[in-house]
Amino acid sequence: MTPDEKTSITAGHVVQINPATHQGAFKGCFVVVTEGKPWGVHGYVSVPREQGQGTVKVNVQLQFKEIEMIGIKRFA
Repeated sequence: MTPDEKTSITAGHVVQINPATHQGAFKGCFVVVTEGKPWGVHGYVSVPREQGQGTVKVNVQLQFKEIEMIGIKRFA
């Protein structure tokens, strides 16, 4: 991420977890940011359940080195 992206990231932004720098299970997943922090972000990954059961929001904390900016979410 660029220095400008790091300082401007807020709730509602969407980032992608970089598979080259993240060691967890969500490599490559999109994250909806709920809070920007000086070191990174708090957010969630939506994980589908069985058909017709909706989704589960899995909370994550990621450092800037683990993510790339995608944009702003369009829908809730």
